[in-house]
Amino acid sequence: MPFKALSILTAALCLVLAVVWFVLPDWILANWHVAYLEGGALVSRRMACLFLALGVILFGLRHLRSRGTQQALGNGIIVACASLIVLGLYERISHHAGNGIFAAIGLESAICLAFLSVGRFSVRDDAELAAQPR
Repeated sequence: MPFKALSILTAALCLVLAVVWFVLPDWILANWHVAYLEGGALVSRRMACLFLALGVILFGLRHLRSRGTQQALGNGIIVACASLIVLGLYERISHHAGNGIFAAIGLESAICLAFLSVGRFSVRDDAELAAQPR
């Protein structure tokens, strides 16, 4: 998948997650079998803001032409998703979360794999990318 398409798709997903985490955090936490307490509400709203920011960043950078900059952004997303995957597995194994956490782990895995593959199938260099029309 080209970087632009992946960036737009991930931005849209982040914006949806921001709305869901802000409006329905108790629903997500209930699916994970995690109690919705005052601390959970606070963290959920803050997470919604982070997803909103990430969505805006990804959408704004969808036209990146520099392979190095694309790779740096992708690496950040890969690290974030890989960390969330490991944390989700730990929380499930420790019985801090229920099986519903696997939906998040699956989504994070898909995003991680997509950004891992975005630069692997293209042999174009920065000069070729710069010559293409937007």
